[in-house]
Formats: sequence, C-alpha cells, structure tokens
Amino acid sequence: MKIVYLTFSIIPCTRADSVQSMRMCHGLVEAGHDVVLLAPDRPLPEPVAGDLHAFYGLPASFEVRKLPWIHVLGRAYVYGIFAAWRCRRLRPDLVYSRTTWEAMGACWMGLPTVFESHSPVGGRLTTPLFRRFLKSRHLVRLVVISEALREYYRATHGFEASRLVVARDGADPLPEDLPAPDRWPGRKGPLQVGYFGSLVEGRGLDLIARLAAANSALDFHLVGGRPGQVAYWKERMPGPNVFFHGWVSPRDIPRYLAACDILLAPYEQRVFIGQGDYETTAWMSPMKLFEYMAAGKAIVCSDLPVLREFMCPGENALLCPPDDVAAWQAALLQLSESPGLRARLGERACREVAEKYTWKIRAEKVLAGL
Repeated sequence: MKIVYLTFSIIPCTRADSVQSMRMCHGLVEAGHDVVLLAPDRPLPEPVAGDLHAFYGLPASFEVRKLPWIHVLGRAYVYGIFAAWRCRRLRPDLVYSRTTWEAMGACWMGLPTVFESHSPVGGRLTTPLFRRFLKSRHLVRLVVISEALREYYRATHGFEASRLVVARDGADPLPEDLPAPDRWPGRKGPLQVGYFGSLVEGRGLDLIARLAAANSALDFHLVGGRPGQVAYWKERMPGPNVFFHGWVSPRDIPRYLAACDILLAPYEQRVFIGQGDYETTAWMSPMKLFEYMAAGKAIVCSDLPVLREFMCPGENALLCPPDDVAAWQAALLQLSESPGLRARLGERACREVAEKYTWKIRAEKVLAGL
C-alpha cells in the first residue's frame, strides 16, 4: 500500500514521539509498504547536522516532507486540516496518524485512516468532534498502546472491538559487539547503571539520586535532558559516581545502552511527558522499556499495573514499588552480586523483543486485514 504517515512531531528531534514516528515509518517500509511522512516545519529544539534519517540511525527508506508551520491561534487545528488536505493530493491507499486533528482531517477528506492513540483525547472543542470521528466509516482502525487504553475506549466510547488493535511500542535488537561511546566516563571495574529519558517530574530522579549516594561502588549514567535540566540535577547528584550525558542522538543511543550493565526505569505513581505537563501513567507503553529490553540488559522497573502488561517480575525484569527505596536498593544489590541473573533477565527480554516487539512486527500487526 501507499501510506502517508501524518505526525505533529518535530523532525528531527530526540523526543520519544519523534523517534517513534520515524521508527514506525521504517517498520511500515519493512512490512512492504511505500511510505511518505508529512511533518510540520517547526523550530528545532536542538541543532542537528547531517542526514535526517541518519540522525535516527535509519536508512533513507521513506520520504520525509515538511509542511508550513504557522504560529496562529488554534495552529494545531489549522495544521491538522492543512496536512490532511496535502495528504489527499498524494492519493494514498491509507493514512496513518497518531495526531488527533490530522486523523480527523483525513477522515473528513474521505481518506481511509488509522489513528494511533497514546492517551485519552479530551478538551471542550475536541471531545464532541472526536466522538463523531470515532463513528466515521473512514476510520478503519484505532490502534492503542496498552490494554488499559483499549478498555477505556470500549467503556467510554463504545468503540467496537473489530476496529481496535493493541500494539505496544517497539524496538529492534541491537547489533552485536557495539563499541562504547567515545570518552565514556565510567570507571573500569564497577558495574555501569543507566537511566535513559527525560529529566522531568515523574521519572524517579530523586530515587536515582538516593541510590547513587548509597552505592559508591556502582557508576550511574543519566542519558537525556536539556542543559537546564542537567544543571539542576547535577546539583542534586554531586557524587563522583554520577555522570550526565545530556541529549544524545537516537542513532547513538544503542552504544550507550550497550555500555551499561543494569538499566533503571523508576517511573513514579504519576508520570508526565513533554515538559512535565501531561500525565500518562494509566495508559503508557514506554518506548524506552522496549529499547532497554532490546539491549539485552538487566532491567529494574517500577511495578505499575500498566507495565505488568509486558514486564514480568523475575522473568524479563525485576519490579519494585515506585516509592520503596529499600526494594530498589535490594534489587541493585541482587543484580550486582549475580552475573547469571543479569544475563538471564537480559536474554529473555531481548528474545521477547525479537519475537513480538520489532517495528516490522508492530507494523504488520496494526495493518493486518486492511
């Protein structure tokens, strides 16, 4: 099929939504489709040099086209309708979007549309229009990232099961024998403990600070965050065994993952995305966790109901209550003293990604039967 993928994400960018859009487009290509990605020409949050696809570590397997971005009131709505109109001119067999206004616009244009939802949709203007959108015959499939979100759409909107697919986020297994990043600051000898992601509220950074202070024999690496966020947390984690790497291009993330022995995902009871202003705790399927699994490393993860949909305690990770520092400390000690356990957890997680969660497998799943 000829598929036009509509995204509201900034391209290129290190944000998870941007990375997910690019990876999903490549997955669709791997599944045998022709793909064009339409994205707004928004200001970049950080300078990016070189090839756009290479920034994400992807081959140039699909075309990326930028559309004008105008700073006006209601710009998300305006852009969504404009993007759908431009999309219609390309005469696709299918439109795929994880952005509400773009997906609604595509349906209004009479285009067969798949909408991927990562959370409930709300707002005084959006909600009534969204309810009509869900009943559109042009909405051929609704993709959600968790069982919890599937139940929300069925219970709240009565969305029929035949058009609803659960597809968690994904990752691809890392190449073997990846070299460590240049100038890796960790000490030789101690185990390397990694955290990857935003340095915002809800990500368990206070917990990491306490763990780092209590475990001087381990090195802790925090990969991600803007300069101001990094400076803020550096003051709160001044120990010589803590290293901040700031933002890293998606292309280089696998090398940083490969350099770690243990990976932390200490999500709190309330998890926020973006700049920390939108909560996703009940519905999330963090791409970071699948990247952790793909790295084949031991994972210590918060024990939250939505994460238990795919994280199995003692099988592909160790799970701890988000606010129980003693439990996290015990998990770190257990992994530190047991190379065999680290290897077993990592191998199981990596195998699960290869069998169930690659981007190609995800693309095939969301389009099956269309």
